[in-house]
Amino acid sequence: QACWGGTERRGKAVDEPAVGTGKCDAPAGETRLQFRECNSMPCSEFYQSTPKGKFLKCQSKVDLIILMDGSGSLGSQGWANSKILVENLVSNLEGSDDHVKVALQLFSGPTTWENYYKCTGAGADAAAPDMEKECGISWVKHLTNDTLQVAKLTADLQWPQATTLTSVGLAGGPA
Repeated sequence: QACWGGTERRGKAVDEPAVGTGKCDAPAGETRLQFRECNSMPCSEFYQSTPKGKFLKCQSKVDLIILMDGSGSLGSQGWANSKILVENLVSNLEGSDDHVKVALQLFSGPTTWENYYKCTGAGADAAAPDMEKECGISWVKHLTNDTLQVAKLTADLQWPQATTLTSVGLAGGPA
């Protein structure tokens, strides 16, 4: 890792097995496998102050897909906190063709018991459900390097509040 300590590893493979009286150290022996500590500086040296606090700025070349729960079980405070987390994370990524590309997937789930049974395969109907309309699942269609736009869109998201379907009544059926 880039800060708060990491470890570098160096290993030597055996190209040809030892012949005659020659010998090779074991794969984990001192002459074939070595470690050393690195990047011991604190991550706080890399914090950047923003109006919302201090954050690490990510400049890695990476594709990131964020899955954001929008189900009713979160409650309104959980939804608000999730939005803040995702907005802060995404706005501190450096997006460009040479850096981070990000996609946000909001999921929630079916809003009726009928659709719940269809989507989990528990229903009598053998027809495949419409994943977007009946199951509340839509697939990531593309990644973008416009991280500031994704952060803005996250801030503007409305809570889907899908009905929580995990409760079970005393008779063993849906509550």
